[in-house]
Order: sequence, then C-alpha cells, then structure tokens
Amino acid sequence: MVGLSLTHRDGGSRWEALKKDYNCWKSLNQHASGLGRDPITNSIAASDDWWDNEIKRCAEASKFRYAPLADEDKMREIFEQHSVTNEYARVPVPSSQVGTSHINVLNDDDSGCEEVTPTQVPGKGGKKRACPYSPSPTLVEKVAKVDEEKGAFTHMVDLFAKREEKRNSVPSEPIVIVDPVKVEFKEMMTMVVKAGGLPGSDERFYASQMFMKKEYRDAFGCSCFEDAEPSTILGWINRTWGMFMKNK
Repeated sequence: MVGLSLTHRDGGSRWEALKKDYNCWKSLNQHASGLGRDPITNSIAASDDWWDNEIKRCAEASKFRYAPLADEDKMREIFEQHSVTNEYARVPVPSSQVGTSHINVLNDDDSGCEEVTPTQVPGKGGKKRACPYSPSPTLVEKVAKVDEEKGAFTHMVDLFAKREEKRNSVPSEPIVIVDPVKVEFKEMMTMVVKAGGLPGSDERFYASQMFMKKEYRDAFGCSCFEDAEPSTILGWINRTWGMFMKNK
C-alpha cells in the first residue's frame, strides 16, 4: 500500500473485501461455540477436521487458521451493524393509486414500515400526479449513519496505508551531532603538531592538558598563531604551561 492513491472504485472494493473478511471471521466464531483461542496464534483453537470443514464451507476461512482477524475491535465497530438491504429503494406509485403507500424503512421502535400519504402536485397540462413519498427523519438519520461508517472506513484505510509506508520505508541516514568543542580542540592540536609538537613530546602533552579548559583555548585562539613560526607556538605552550601548573 506504499504510495497508494485510492479512487472511489478502489475504496468500494477495499470496503467489500474487509467486510467479507469480517463476516467470515464472525461466522467462524459462531461455529466455534465452546472453543477457546490458541495462546500462540490467538486464533480459534480447533481440530484439523473442524478447520477443514470450515474451509470447505468458506474458502476465506483458511487465512484465519493461524492468525485472527486484524484490528478485530475496529472492524466490529464498522461492520457489525452494516448490512446490504433495500431500505432506501423506492417504487414509483401510479398516479391512479388511492390511499396510503408503505415504504420499507427499518425503524428501531416499530415494525419496520412507515406510512406516507401521497400528496397531489400539479403536473404538465394542469393535470395532477401523485408524489409517492416524502423524506422522513428516519431516512435522513440512516443516510447520515452510513456516511459516518464510510468515513470511518476511509480513515482506517489511511491508517493501514501509513503503517505499510512506515514499515517499508528506507531508514533515513543517522543524524550526526557535531560537538564544536571537539572540533576546536582538534584544530588547535593540529596546529601544535605542525609546529613540532609531535606525539610523545612535552609540548603536545602540555597543549592537550591546557586545551581542555576553555580559557586556554580562547587565549590560544586569540594569539593569531595561524602564520606564526613554530618556535613561537611552542614557546607560548611552554610558558603558559608554567602558569597552568601554578593555577592548579
């Protein structure tokens, strides 16, 4: 899913695939009444015969034999109450029909049918025609709920895409933190070596001890030794070392 650009068709296909996985997993758990979860795979702890029968019943069940449904709680929240119905379908009512028409809208507090009385509206040529139904608060509420579920699905797909992108991304180069004190110390010791303070010499040792303190680094840096003679640099180190020892 790295670099995934979802179209409306892609989103619908992904929705149906996730819903199919959820329905299969839910069916497996209903058939697994009395069975527990495997402590290692966290899937249903059942015999090979039981799994063979379930896979024959639903081929998608094979993917859950050694692993449970991913993001099970989130999938339940999205798909548990979602089903494909004809609750929003409408059948045109002939203009000659008299009486009330019944619209099949699922309600939580009644039998599932809502009565709507057709109203007469003027048609072309002065004739009147029947208006088969009018929008109801129940319909508006259920459409809003479906939109909310699709929004939650889109958010979940985005999370999956970001997780896969992070998992497959190339690790960035490590950040190198430069210590300015170490850089300054190294530059000054390089000047001492060029002036003749070779490894093992007193001057090199003196400089390495003094340059650990900021005031001596500052004094050496302000002495304009870039173009100085080697003897001048080494003489400064020897004289300053005497002061350094007295101040210890």
